[in-house]
Amino acid sequence: MPRSQIRSAAAEGFFYRLQAFFSGILRGEAAPIGTSSQLSDYARELSLWQDQTAAIRDQLHRLEFEARVKAAGDRRMKFPEVVLAAIDTEPENRTTYQRQLAFWSERQMDIKDETIAANLSEEQKQQRAALKGQLAAWGIKKPKPPAEVTGMIVQELTTIPPATHRLAAGSYNKPLEEVSPGFLSVLFSTGSSDARAVPPHERTSGRRTALAKWLTDPAHPLPARVIVNRVWQQHFGRGLVANANDFGTQTPPPTHPELLDWLAAEFVNPSTPLSTGGSGEGPIRKEIPGHSGEQLPTEKIRNPKSEVRNPVPPSLESQNAPTA
Repeated sequence: MPRSQIRSAAAEGFFYRLQAFFSGILRGEAAPIGTSSQLSDYARELSLWQDQTAAIRDQLHRLEFEARVKAAGDRRMKFPEVVLAAIDTEPENRTTYQRQLAFWSERQMDIKDETIAANLSEEQKQQRAALKGQLAAWGIKKPKPPAEVTGMIVQELTTIPPATHRLAAGSYNKPLEEVSPGFLSVLFSTGSSDARAVPPHERTSGRRTALAKWLTDPAHPLPARVIVNRVWQQHFGRGLVANANDFGTQTPPPTHPELLDWLAAEFVNPSTPLSTGGSGEGPIRKEIPGHSGEQLPTEKIRNPKSEVRNPVPPSLESQNAPTA
């Protein structure tokens, strides 16, 4: 295989391995918050409530099914069977993958409640009203979370998220081999770049936590450099790395690599406090005329703090080292 194709396949693999960190997430507008015991109690009570109302919800879903199909009309024809199966499954019974599919496809269906009613017989309408009344009565008894946060929320349902596959030509219906979540292997001179996510409880895989810890490790070589380069760009119109969006091989190397090293080291472990407000401009502002009388410490440029130059955070080197 030509070297260019090998590089392309490797880059494609990195993309899907990073995507795997998010394979189990679901979008929402609210999420319960509280202590572990409070959330466990709430989850148990909610599960009981769902069991108690399952028969009513199932009857209502079966009653509305044909009406929903008629209301969607030709719009269903543009979706493959796997998507239609997700749409046609009662919401509380959908898997994580089905919920992900339904989230986007149901918006395109755009089926209104009055359209469903219009496709029901008079007898079915009466049955529907009775079932909705029963659900409303049960709704009063539905457990409430200990507290709730609202906004753009992502969460997971289980500790085992849907599998992530490399896709032929990026086509969703042409899956190749399954891939596991992993970090950029180019940053690992030794050991494995596989992520070892440990689920903290039964409602998450722990994958996003593993990624967050890797990104925010003080010794990670990229985030601090990317941040200070952007701040430099905001001050001077051009970053030390010309393309602030790409620190890869397609971008020319930094014009002053040792300065970038020093700024990143100061950002991670500042010798003087950052500017008030936490903007991340501290190490840069003090080198700008008018902000400080200090000169750039030559010894720090030549000997930037070693922990920032280490291509693999020590805590992750040991974590990802091969096991016997």
